[in-house]
Amino acid sequence: MPVVLVEKKTPQITVVTLNRPERRNALSIQLLTELIASIKLASDEIRERILILSGAGAAFCTGLDLKEGARDCRFGCARAWRAQRGASSNHRGRPWSRGCRWRRHYVGL
Repeated sequence: MPVVLVEKKTPQITVVTLNRPERRNALSIQLLTELIASIKLASDEIRERILILSGAGAAFCTGLDLKEGARDCRFGCARAWRAQRGASSNHRGRPWSRGCRWRRHYVGL
């Protein structure tokens, strides 16, 4: 299922819909890639005047998909966080967060 839907209403109007209602249209790498490609395609059209962004489901967009970002961390911080969930600090004595401290995308600190 595509995560970005593109619908041409008229030669001048295009509607781009974020299509991840199960995650409230949270921005994933795949969604961002497809969104950028669809906006680029629409901007290359000479007669294009209006681009409407919408979201499928209850929310337009809830922001960055933190679960995907933590899961894809190349340093394995998400795995370490899940393994140490009951611990109050990490191996260096710093408080655990729900993000990757190597990339500095902390949540809640």
